Amino acid sequence: MNRLLVATGVSIALAVALIASPAGATKHQRHKKAPAGISVSAAGKQYLADVAPVNAATDTAKSAFDAATTAPQLAAAAAPLVASIETLNSTMLRQQWPSVAKADVKSLVIAAGAELGDLNSLATINDSNASTIETNLSKDIAATGTAANIVRADLGLPAPAAG
Repeated sequence: MNRLLVATGVSIALAVALIASPAGATKHQRHKKAPAGISVSAAGKQYLADVAPVNAATDTAKSAFDAATTAPQLAAAAAPLVASIETLNSTMLRQQWPSVAKADVKSLVIAAGAELGDLNSLATINDSNASTIETNLSKDIAATGTAANIVRADLGLPAPAAG
């Protein structure tokens, strides 16, 4: 199970990096206006500010995941990350978004919700369900990353740097 714990920690860190990596908008995209009353540029800045706490929680979780050797330790390591993603989702649903991004922000929240379910299941990980949890988490991490990249494109933000 130790290999799974390390692999899970790395997977989580990569997924959050897809959501949260900061980057600037291009000159052309910076000046687009959205009819909803918030510019694409302002929404991009809003998104990057929203994800900053997730970045911090990811950094903290990385070392905690490396040290985790039991399901309760893994769940404890994931807890701050879970809380930051829950807050991010709640915040994004309450905020104003340009019409070009509204549906995609909702899709990102839905994808991250599935990932949250997987993260919350880490408390019950054992030899008999580890493969299923890892498979589900990997699938949901990929879906969250894809959804985040779509939102970033909507907001004129480049895809996050790999690594």
